[in-house]
Amino acid sequence: METTLLLDWQTDPVRGVRTVRVLATLTGTVAADAARVPLHLGLVIDRSGSMGGEPLEAAREAAVSVVQRLHPDDIVSVVAFDDAASTVVPPGHGGLQPDIATDIRGIVEGGSTNLSGGWLRADALLRPFAREGTSTRIVLLTDGHANVGITDAGQLAALAQEARRRGITTSTIGFGRGYDEDLLRTMADAGGGNAWYIERNDQAGRVFAEELGDLQALCAQDVQVTLRLDGALQVRVHNDWPTQSSDAGLVLDLGDLYARDPKRVLAEFEVIDGMVAPHAMLGTLIVSAAVVSPQGIERRVTTTPITASMDAQQHIEPTIEREVLAAFVAQARRRAVALGDAGDTAAAEAELRRAAARCASAEPDAPELRLVREDLESLARKYGEHRADEADRKYLKQRAYNAMRGKLGYDVAMSRAPEHDEGSEPKPGPRAPRRSRKQSPPTEP
Repeated sequence: METTLLLDWQTDPVRGVRTVRVLATLTGTVAADAARVPLHLGLVIDRSGSMGGEPLEAAREAAVSVVQRLHPDDIVSVVAFDDAASTVVPPGHGGLQPDIATDIRGIVEGGSTNLSGGWLRADALLRPFAREGTSTRIVLLTDGHANVGITDAGQLAALAQEARRRGITTSTIGFGRGYDEDLLRTMADAGGGNAWYIERNDQAGRVFAEELGDLQALCAQDVQVTLRLDGALQVRVHNDWPTQSSDAGLVLDLGDLYARDPKRVLAEFEVIDGMVAPHAMLGTLIVSAAVVSPQGIERRVTTTPITASMDAQQHIEPTIEREVLAAFVAQARRRAVALGDAGDTAAAEAELRRAAARCASAEPDAPELRLVREDLESLARKYGEHRADEADRKYLKQRAYNAMRGKLGYDVAMSRAPEHDEGSEPKPGPRAPRRSRKQSPPTEP
């Protein structure tokens, strides 16, 4: 695992301070001589009545495609739930379960949504396999709200957090416009996994592939970044990683690190304008992680001083500018949803149009920003014409989440075609370009 820093700065002469922007990028590679990390996967499929028809069909086929791509040494189990949970496939190696695809395709729709029952059953099945040196994950797919069993979001998040301490992480996949995105995102954050959203049935396979691809390229687990102030006055983080304050500084929980997806932290340090000495100390970046190595999984801590000479009034890095723009657009999407929820659709429209205008002025000829701008303008029109619906809310919130968590490939895949604004069915967005493990993905809002 490697940590690189990129810095720039600009001066506010009125306040007498300089803002130093720091982009920390954590990258990992799977060593050729490292032992393969065994994968223990528990699929939890909502089969409640509202999942009937195409949604459940898409979920079943995506689950089948995932188990067919597992390594023979991997262990998989499948749970289905409605009013109650049932074990469709008990834990076992794929090669020893010849009927697993038939069993998954045999899941049929039922009644209510006992989300906690499904998750708890998967947790019980995986618990004997969770140990150091393995990757054990529950993947929960649901289209609805928890209405049977444990329904409180705080209690469900606490369950996921406790399981994480025992070595079982949780990812969630929301299906369609009816799911509770705040609940599922809270569970994923507490469980150290990913939160996904499937707007269209044809996206299910891609989402499962993204999740499995990450797990198969695991480099480090339980990655935490601490930002400590030394010479700086204060620090602000642009990303929305789960964060808490401690005596050591701000502690960010980045979850697991995968070879194909670097983790980024974008922070702003504020310093006194006269602080221009060579290698002036701003703060310290401390990374703690359980790193996959040839000897197994080892807890490592690295400390990197954050220094800058700042011998000019300003120095701007284009890469950091793009990251700041991505964060601005993400926050605009979230603010638009909040304003729309409060009934102020005119303000929501204005928020999205400001973000589109900023994209236009940043890099007018960049094709990826043109697509983002068109998307923002399309949704702005929908708010202005009072046509924005629940699907638009979830779409905006998920794209904001993608940008703040660096999920570029998934963000590109879920983007809507421009004609969606005109009332036609959305078409699949462009597929993300293939990239090697050693390449860092381009940054896009």
